[in-house]
Amino acid sequence: MKKLTILLFFILLLNSCGVNEDIPSETKAKSTTFTEKVDIDEVLTQLKIKNPELASFIENNPFTNLKTNTGKTDYYFDFEHIVAIKNNKNEVAYTIPLYLTTEDQSKYIHKLSVEITPTSTDIQLITIEGMDDGTVKYSTHQFDPNQKKSLTSKTAQIDCYCITTVSDCTCHKTHASGGCDHPSVETSCSCSGSGSFGTSQPNNNGTGTNTSWAGGSGSPISYTPTGDGIYIALNKKFRADYQFTAIQKYNIINMVPFSQKFPDFLNEEGDTPINKAFVIQMLNRLEDGIFAVPKQLTIAIQNFKYSLKSPLNVDMYSILDKPTLAENQKFLAIYNALSKSPEFQKLFIDMFGNNTRFNVKFEIADHVYEDDDPQKKEVNAITSEEPVTKNITIKISKQILIPGTDRSQTQIENAKTILHECVHAYLFVKANNPTIGTDFVKILNTMYPTANEQHDFMYNKMIPTMQKILSEIRDLVTTSPKRTILETQYTMHPTTNPISSTPWSWNDYYKYLSLSGLQETNSFIQDFPFPSDKYDLYKQYINAGKNELDR
Repeated sequence: MKKLTILLFFILLLNSCGVNEDIPSETKAKSTTFTEKVDIDEVLTQLKIKNPELASFIENNPFTNLKTNTGKTDYYFDFEHIVAIKNNKNEVAYTIPLYLTTEDQSKYIHKLSVEITPTSTDIQLITIEGMDDGTVKYSTHQFDPNQKKSLTSKTAQIDCYCITTVSDCTCHKTHASGGCDHPSVETSCSCSGSGSFGTSQPNNNGTGTNTSWAGGSGSPISYTPTGDGIYIALNKKFRADYQFTAIQKYNIINMVPFSQKFPDFLNEEGDTPINKAFVIQMLNRLEDGIFAVPKQLTIAIQNFKYSLKSPLNVDMYSILDKPTLAENQKFLAIYNALSKSPEFQKLFIDMFGNNTRFNVKFEIADHVYEDDDPQKKEVNAITSEEPVTKNITIKISKQILIPGTDRSQTQIENAKTILHECVHAYLFVKANNPTIGTDFVKILNTMYPTANEQHDFMYNKMIPTMQKILSEIRDLVTTSPKRTILETQYTMHPTTNPISSTPWSWNDYYKYLSLSGLQETNSFIQDFPFPSDKYDLYKQYINAGKNELDR
């Protein structure tokens, strides 16, 4: 066992192609010392001869006991991810992932090392800890199943030199038509210290660097793309105010295609309390089996990011699920612009003095009809409420998002349409929520009981707010050359007899664009009678914007 005791490898084989997916294996000649994944039966067969008490303890405490809440110990063994180092002298070193449930174990990763030779057996508990200086500390001590805590303060520190290799993607034909985005990652660490571990030195498996991670609370983190590396990085972010459970730790370490999205999310959006709470919520959903494939988690994260910058909690699953469709790309670009408007983000706080958020689903349909009834006239968008569940859905017509159709709109017109429907959604929710004040609910249900009658409310209450939002996003949904055409080549005529002239006014345009879609309200008909100079000026602005601005 000389080579194995000098170089003890912890091999973490993380195949991101997914569970239960067969990957064709290649037949390779094995070297004198080699590694392979093994099942628990092989370990127990040998241990029952060498150390029957330990074999019984391991066999009776699988990690599944912890998941089913049937365990009676502090130690739980992962039977699914055991790796062995073997040689041609009938010597073997097994590494069994181990999960402890004591309150102080969140910051550590544990593995049980079982070395078996024809003449001896050596059992060691390995403790792995990410340090504040960005390095990883490996410690070891004798394993005692009757000892509840790992007592890391009494362990002997050992040195480990680690190599991470990202292999060719054997499954990219299944997962990535454009290339390898699900590589297999292999990390091996040779550890040494007191006792049989000898002197620390790099192994001969190739060029490598010391396993490390960087960053800390409040700053971006870099991490080794393995389960252990991701867990160490996340624990650094959370340890001041939250301790991961053993089950959460297991999922982070063993579900890398999912868990690697969490440090990436925190790096991009910041480790704020609400973002960290969201990560914990997603970990719990991961355990509940809500996400079958990583893409579903990606969409959940995107929905959350959009919701943080919106006046409502959005569900854009059907749109984010097919992001390459032209209409979906156009919608997301416009919604991104809206989400950058401070006034849009606090839209309903200013209007109603209420910051209660509500949920709304966005969908894009080939065609949209009034009252969601194909027998009625086609419209640009509708907001509907499911009678029983009261769930709100905003359905946007594909026809307004793509060029070349009779209903095609400019980007700023589409932004106004989305904004218009968000107000509808909010009014539906408020009308069914008596906690916001009986007077408002009574007025709303009496004066504006339907979507069409809600238009009167928008006309009387919402136009200044909509103007401000459109002004804040103008440069995000229009280009300078197009704006210059309107500002230099268009003269507006408020009256025709006698004729009068004024230069283009963006504030007037925002006002008239906000009124677009409200032409059937009583207030609009009274303020802009047809025919009249006021109505003509309204149409001048609407037509000029439609003809010149970007689509």
